Amino acid sequence: MAAGRYNIVLEHGSTFTLDLTWTDDNGTAVNLSGYSAAMDIRSRAGALVIDVGTDGTIALGGSAGTIAITIPVAIVNAATPGAYEYDLLLTSGAGVGTQRLKGTAVLEARVTA
Repeated sequence: MAAGRYNIVLEHGSTFTLDLTWTDDNGTAVNLSGYSAAMDIRSRAGALVIDVGTDGTIALGGSAGTIAITIPVAIVNAATPGAYEYDLLLTSGAGVGTQRLKGTAVLEARVTA
């Protein structure tokens, strides 16, 4: 199955959050017990801008199939505003990786000081 496409916007001065549920073709939640997750935001030339993972920034909800992505404001603020690309990779305990989501990640500068 091809990864879903979803464009995201991160704003300087704000924590970014995205909550998802992975379901199969029948709408049943996929059990994510034993899975790990990683999400990279990169420039179009491939330079890493933000690295997100199951180190507390991505929480997987086991049998509920939920994926909660949180990028703290300090990490968002440290990145340079611009348009980037990202993808979300889930890896099973057996080492099988599945790209679930990809798209454009726009990082917007804060206007108000």
